[in-house]
Amino acid sequence: APTLQGIPVFSYKELKTATSGFKPSNKVGEGSFGSVVYKGCLKDGSIVAVKVLELESLQGEREFISEISALSNIIHENLITLKGCCVTATNRFLIYDYMENNSMELAFLGGSESRRKFSWKMRTDVLIGITRGLAFLHEEVHPHIVHRDIKPANILLDQNFVPKIADFGLAKLFLDSVSHVWKAYKSNNLQQLVDPSLDGDYPEEEPIELLKVGLLCVQEIADLRPQMSEVVKMLGDGKSRDVSISKLGHLLDLMYYKIRDDHSQDNVG
Repeated sequence: APTLQGIPVFSYKELKTATSGFKPSNKVGEGSFGSVVYKGCLKDGSIVAVKVLELESLQGEREFISEISALSNIIHENLITLKGCCVTATNRFLIYDYMENNSMELAFLGGSESRRKFSWKMRTDVLIGITRGLAFLHEEVHPHIVHRDIKPANILLDQNFVPKIADFGLAKLFLDSVSHVWKAYKSNNLQQLVDPSLDGDYPEEEPIELLKVGLLCVQEIADLRPQMSEVVKMLGDGKSRDVSISKLGHLLDLMYYKIRDDHSQDNVG
């Protein structure tokens, strides 16, 4: 495929052929912004995932190409790799490597038969991989990227069940599932959130500690939230901070960070 600003650009005809005309049976999922994902096979034989984005939710063609080009240069073991894009008058398309084990949502939250395949060790390995990917986005990428829509459907699993974060740099923030976790914490009943299909086959206190780590990350006061590198360490140790968790926030106030960072820079030197 030809390149534009360093990213391969596919034609609509190539993608239509690869997905057999976007055949319904090739649909493998739905993503952020009302996007639809199809499995496809390019003419070189490589299997890909083609994400179709709704034009109304996106910026103009030049801005889109510029942003996608920047995202394509972000490489990490736990981030999905962008292979290319396609721009038409009515749609935008993103092309990724296809992940054989689909999303964490389908693998871990599907029927009881599929859930039983995943041991506690495998689940914690996936969790640590996700936090490593987020730590990279938050601390190593410049300018830093906040995902804003991290959820099981946006975590893809490769053939070895290595987690790959998708939709970073594109998504919005939704914390609609945080309230029931907070209620369980306040009632000292986090144990009820553990997948019953594990049937007690895990260290008794570890799930509680891992859930506490998650709650620490979404506290209302930004200064109380741990850095992602600290989160990786806590998850690896299976132990959260020995502190009480403050009230949870419902929106990430990015302006707070901008003001704080600008203020810090003004005081340097």
